[in-house]
Amino acid sequence: HAAPMFRKPDHRPVHDGGRDPGDSFRYFESRGDHDPHHRLGRSRQGHPFDTLSPSRGAEGQASGPSWILVRRAGGLFRLRRNLHLFRVRRGHRQLSEVGMKQTKPGDVIGELKLPNIDNSEFDIDTIAGKRYLLSFYRFASCPFCNLRIHQLVTKYDELPDDFEVVAIFDSALDNLQRHTTDHHAPFPILADEANTYYEKFGVQHSLLGMLKGMTLRMPTLLHAMFGKGYVPWIIKGSMTTMPLDILVDEHGTVQSVYYGKDEGDHMPFSQIKEFAEE
Repeated sequence: HAAPMFRKPDHRPVHDGGRDPGDSFRYFESRGDHDPHHRLGRSRQGHPFDTLSPSRGAEGQASGPSWILVRRAGGLFRLRRNLHLFRVRRGHRQLSEVGMKQTKPGDVIGELKLPNIDNSEFDIDTIAGKRYLLSFYRFASCPFCNLRIHQLVTKYDELPDDFEVVAIFDSALDNLQRHTTDHHAPFPILADEANTYYEKFGVQHSLLGMLKGMTLRMPTLLHAMFGKGYVPWIIKGSMTTMPLDILVDEHGTVQSVYYGKDEGDHMPFSQIKEFAEE
């Protein structure tokens, strides 16, 4: 059978998997609706580009218009629609899923090992038998994220002694240390540069969520930047990552999941405290 014909974002028809030396980005397709999730890939020259991939409907089928946001080498964005068969290459791996499996109550956390900002390797098994909050944040210099870490550090004494907090950032370790060491957090702050656990636990991406947070939470953003000094002079990581908070019981089973609707949306501390005191 002949290879199916598709179009690249510049509208030149090529065969699936074809290579055009003139292209500055990889062939990328998605099929979606009005509430897309974001994906990140890299061009053949190693430049990042962003795409929007959809959530599934009740029958697991994607519907509605298709969108793709392509960031080219010069930093310009281009929005495309009506593409199909969402495919990405990241390194040597092929992702051929539409949307991403979300974490839900009843799931088991399983293994988790990442470098800590104190230069040790954190293993989730070291807190086995305890209840804990597992939180996923954005890039290391994110003002909203650093304000949240500050709040958790400030209120940490309100939590029971046998309750743990584990924070994970989309960052290389050295960059994360540069931005979070001054918090002097009494809990591990981990670097997941490869996004291994972001993918495992279904951390969401949303361009609309990023814009919503920047506009509707402007007072909080200004407080974080100019009141607390969390100015993102250097941004290393995806700006469209949305927060994810997971409450885990002493058996390692997920009890509650909170997917942030925008970049500053986190599980209320009152809910965390109530769970910790049960």
